[in-house]
Amino acid sequence: MPAGTAEYVRTSSFEVGELDAWAVSGDRVCILANGTEVYVVGEERDQITLPEPAESVALSDHLYAVTDDGVDAYSLSGTRLWRVSLPEAVRVAAPGESGFAVVVTEDDELVGLDATSGQERFRVDRPHSDVSATPAVVCTDDALVLAAWSFLSVLGPTGESRLQERVDGAISDLGVVGDTIVCVMKDARCVGIDIETGERKWSHDWQVDRIDPFGREEIILRTEGEIRAIDADGEWTPLGLDDGLPVTAAGGEPVCVIVDTVANVYRRLSGEWTLDATLLSESLTAGAEAIHAELHNVGDTAASATIAIELSGARCSDPSHRVTLLEDDSERVRFPLSSIDEETVDLTITADEEVILEERLPVTGGSESIDVTVEPTRLTPEGLRVSVTLANETSVPVEDVRINPMGERVDRIDPNDAVTRTLEAPADGTLTIADATGIRRTVDVPRPEDPLSASGSVEEDVLAVRVRNDSRATVVDELTIDGDALPTSVTRTFEGAPESVLELIAPPVEDGTSTVSVAGHFLDDDVDLEVPESAVLNAATGTHAPPAAAPDGSAPGGTPGGHSAGGAGGAHGDAGPGTGDLELERRIDPLPPVVGDLCIEHIDVENVGHGPESVTVTTPDAAPVTETIRPGEFRTFTRLHAFTGVGDDVVPPVAVESGGVERTAGKLDTELEIPELYCRGLLLPDRDGYTLEVTAVNTAESRLRVRNLDLELYEFREPPAEIHVPPYEEVTATYRVDGPDPSTVGGYDTLRYVADGSVAPARDLEVLVEAPVDGPDGLATLTFAVDPETALDAEGGTVAIAVENDGGATVTDLSIAARGDQVRTILYEADDVPEFGPGETHVHYVDIETAEDGLDVALDVAGTVGGADHEETLTVVGTPGSVSIDRETGRSGPDHSPRVSTDFAVE
Repeated sequence: MPAGTAEYVRTSSFEVGELDAWAVSGDRVCILANGTEVYVVGEERDQITLPEPAESVALSDHLYAVTDDGVDAYSLSGTRLWRVSLPEAVRVAAPGESGFAVVVTEDDELVGLDATSGQERFRVDRPHSDVSATPAVVCTDDALVLAAWSFLSVLGPTGESRLQERVDGAISDLGVVGDTIVCVMKDARCVGIDIETGERKWSHDWQVDRIDPFGREEIILRTEGEIRAIDADGEWTPLGLDDGLPVTAAGGEPVCVIVDTVANVYRRLSGEWTLDATLLSESLTAGAEAIHAELHNVGDTAASATIAIELSGARCSDPSHRVTLLEDDSERVRFPLSSIDEETVDLTITADEEVILEERLPVTGGSESIDVTVEPTRLTPEGLRVSVTLANETSVPVEDVRINPMGERVDRIDPNDAVTRTLEAPADGTLTIADATGIRRTVDVPRPEDPLSASGSVEEDVLAVRVRNDSRATVVDELTIDGDALPTSVTRTFEGAPESVLELIAPPVEDGTSTVSVAGHFLDDDVDLEVPESAVLNAATGTHAPPAAAPDGSAPGGTPGGHSAGGAGGAHGDAGPGTGDLELERRIDPLPPVVGDLCIEHIDVENVGHGPESVTVTTPDAAPVTETIRPGEFRTFTRLHAFTGVGDDVVPPVAVESGGVERTAGKLDTELEIPELYCRGLLLPDRDGYTLEVTAVNTAESRLRVRNLDLELYEFREPPAEIHVPPYEEVTATYRVDGPDPSTVGGYDTLRYVADGSVAPARDLEVLVEAPVDGPDGLATLTFAVDPETALDAEGGTVAIAVENDGGATVTDLSIAARGDQVRTILYEADDVPEFGPGETHVHYVDIETAEDGLDVALDVAGTVGGADHEETLTVVGTPGSVSIDRETGRSGPDHSPRVSTDFAVE
């Protein structure tokens, strides 16, 4: 393909700060900024924070950085692999397929380091060091190219000379494209030199101020106020990119153009695209305003095309759109309609005049064909919630129905089907049903009148007051029950389904005719009772009969019976032997719990006895809480849960104990609701703060995103980036945060976020984020590398293993022990380190008897982090000339729990 014939599209931008250095590999660009921040840009973007400032970086399968002390190697996920002390290092390069990192030193040497272990493999003099102290250095997949004044040197990956050539002029910078060295000359020329023969291939009179180091088919440079692409034959073309500093991966993408302190990332547009199109509706309503389609790029490169629609039976006022899509990306397109003329509409959608979709859409009816039923479901002093059922009793679908004034939308109701929505009723008691045709209907909302009633009786020397829900909805009301015959005034919350009963049972304290008043938002009634003298006398001596079950089967003690107050989530306690003074009820709200959002557990405890009770609520996974409850009173104990979607879990049993007598509510084995998109999180300590690890899980068939992340107790160091999640995948993002010691805040924080759905509107969600107090990340914070002190040949020797604590917590009782037939046990001793603090290093020496057939030595490591014991086994492998450490284990410390919960609190 001729140089620069590809178009580019900007896919993202991000702030980098002050630029220090850059490097490229086959498919990635590396940017060093502010001394310690490294951005690695490929299909995704990763950020690595170096522990100390770097002067030079190189990129291949690893990241290499030159610091004041020497050279460090990192994995592309940010784990340090090895460190070599080389204070004289000034630059580093990494020929992609060589297996070496080549270091340029200030004493004019080239030092080759093994990419796996960091061991020195060769050391040679730098060519032509007598004419330039600061040579231009670039690398290809398998070679190193240096320019010193007018001298060109091409070296192999182990320092052997391949070409020495002198050109006609001084070289200021250089790059390599294919088999051509592109020399930027000080006299405003750009010259192409054959990398094998040294012959000049072409020349341009250009003043170049920036050139890419290496490109396999083309490289990008900046000259004369524009960015150009040039190939090995010298053919070039200008590119429509921002005017800035371009850095391009050797494979041609991505391209990063740095403007001031912002990096703009570009991807190459494919000359051949693969697009799919689907319609978002299978029919049109007679008054539809537009046809909606979704385009999906199913190719493996970004693509751009003109999308057009042709219609028969309708007319479109804007029939074409230009779209650009990244690979596996989607976009919705709207084709506005000026009229619909037939009972069916035939359509064809094309991309650059090539047909990608043909469909026939029937034209359907509107809201006038819907039967509407409104039923009250929940009545509280704050308002009424209703269930609205829309039934389509026709033979054609009905689409785009809206319930106002709430703005609830129903996309489609199939023939002879129905859709139900639960909504808050408007204040004026009227709903409006509308569709795309503009036809509107009004429906009156039935509001329960006198939903509660009160009654009472004196039975078995016990005074009973009952409140009944006579409506068709669940009713919530705050009631005050008072009277001379009662020991005390009682305030209770009634929350019950239709026909449920709240029953208050108390010993009478006054005989004769007594009036008990029951007052609330929906009830204001008096109950007249005749209390015999014997009931008062028996109550005083404590000999009256125990309370009997209510006539409707509800439990005595004041909780609405027939239906538990929390719906299916309620759980009544079972009485222990000889009890009867406490009543217990448990419920979960909402039910079922939603993964990735908060739910509340309620424990309602009532004292139906005659004296104050010290009540303790206990459960296996929360601290016990104690509260004093007086006769006739009740308390609600609550705590929060967040289900993470990892593994199976049940909410354990709860026990309520008083005076040695216990009531229990069994475990809750709940089915979970799995939303389209949800998050879970961990807060993990690092050296100078904490890292928030957020995992977003997408269960839908389209790409979704998480945005507006916010913590309650901890603070983000930088505005948190959005998380974009491909269909049916999960993506983990990390953020640096500051905040208190997790042990001082209960081991959790609350993460608020917005989950954008594919069809449903965006949801504001909250989830509990674990902040484990049993160790930052186990032994995974320890790094292991082969130390340069290793001295080994076929007859044996010593393997030196450098261990560094790269985490934020101290490891205590650290033990390191090698085992295997190759270990020379007479000389070898295992190491025990009582305390191994953050940033500390330790070298462990293993004596080897023979390595003629290679190494295979097990290394057992154990230690304690934050009170938790951890252990893992590594393997020392390789040959005498190339020793490495095989570490298969990942994080050995905290992982996601199936459920994160708080302790109980008293309302």
